[in-house]
Amino acid sequence: MIRGLVLGAATVAFAAAVAFAQGGEKDPWWDPNEGRVFPAQLDYRNANGTLRLLLDNGPMETKDHPFFTAIGPNGRACVTCHQPADAMSLSAASAARQWQRNGAKDPLFAASDGSNCPSLPQGERASHSLLIDHGLIRIARPWPPKDVKPDFTIEVVRDPSTCNLDARHGLKGAGMVSVFRRPRPVANFKYIEAMGFAYDPKAGMPLPVDPETGKPVSGNLMADGRVPTLEAQMRDAAGAHLGFLKNLDKGDIACILDFERRIYAAQQIDVSGGPLDG
Repeated sequence: MIRGLVLGAATVAFAAAVAFAQGGEKDPWWDPNEGRVFPAQLDYRNANGTLRLLLDNGPMETKDHPFFTAIGPNGRACVTCHQPADAMSLSAASAARQWQRNGAKDPLFAASDGSNCPSLPQGERASHSLLIDHGLIRIARPWPPKDVKPDFTIEVVRDPSTCNLDARHGLKGAGMVSVFRRPRPVANFKYIEAMGFAYDPKAGMPLPVDPETGKPVSGNLMADGRVPTLEAQMRDAAGAHLGFLKNLDKGDIACILDFERRIYAAQQIDVSGGPLDG
């Protein structure tokens, strides 16, 4: 009976996604505080076929869940930038659709990181072009980094975002470097956190160590290696992207961790090759 209910929920989710892709009413975008039920299986049609998400031990209520609730002051939730229909990341198409609907008032386009630079006129589409056209969020990092003496310097050669030369937010004005990237997919962490070797097989160096626990970690979480664990990444994201001025609550961290370590995403069906699990 339970299995039948789960499959039924997945069928409904798949039908809704197909309906939207064909111009129907259902919207795959998850707004904060919606309180939907996240099913054990969730399918979305995309240009390449069908994306499938699996939630281990699902379904799960999202009402009041900190991943799906706007717990920060800027109106965003984690799900704002980690959309199920975008494999728990964010696509340029989704960002463009939100701009068409809500413009700059949508929390996605917060001036701090949802625009090319906070100094630009926030009501104009051009000020958010990197997010709308490319799905990129602004990441501002201090230069030089705290407690680090770099052996090189940074000079701005080209600055299409205008932020690295900005008098208030740029390299010389604020000592900040702005880079732009897509939000990291929040899925498949069972494999990302796994450690098959006592050393980094790519570099041949010892694995990095979590400064809080003293235990080795995979080092696969962030491309720049600035945070070693999901817990540290959450605290970093809470300040940078949710607008927190204090540390994220430990209970919220535990709840988000539980969800993130149970969600999996992969392309299930290819438009040319058919099912990919055969």
